[in-house]
Amino acid sequence: RRLAVAIGITARFVVRHDLAEEEAVQVIKYIVSLFPCGAVAPSSVERADGSKRPVVCGQNQLFHQGLHRSDVLVRTVDAGWLQHISEWLQGGVTYAWPGEFTCSECVAQASNQAVLTASLLEQVEEYKVEKCLEGLAPKVGTPWVLKAHSSFSSSGLKVVQDTA
Repeated sequence: RRLAVAIGITARFVVRHDLAEEEAVQVIKYIVSLFPCGAVAPSSVERADGSKRPVVCGQNQLFHQGLHRSDVLVRTVDAGWLQHISEWLQGGVTYAWPGEFTCSECVAQASNQAVLTASLLEQVEEYKVEKCLEGLAPKVGTPWVLKAHSSFSSSGLKVVQDTA
């Protein structure tokens, strides 16, 4: 649902700023780059708060460069006494481990750039029709005018051409 709202807001932005299709695709690439990584840290670290939930990478794809970083403070499981005291005094440390971006499971289905681009372009065309019907824009793409006409026709209202 949040993604649909983001696509709708982005479509309005694209139309209001009269962006070209290539620029709209760049906007989608940027949105996808904000999706979180979901890689799980090795078992050598655990959450500093004592929770048994896994430690995952909290970086988004935009800033991810071959190194995962924990999204919470952690402590080393088998730390020596000096390291243990240091981590305890700090309240935990952030942990980094090597690896490439792995899209988080919670957004993996929504991270398909082609689907998002198609959805955005469809929303853009619908918003152009909406603007045209409001009288804010002089022209709109033909397929959407036909779709709007068929929608009006199926509503039971009489649709006539304005001859003025």
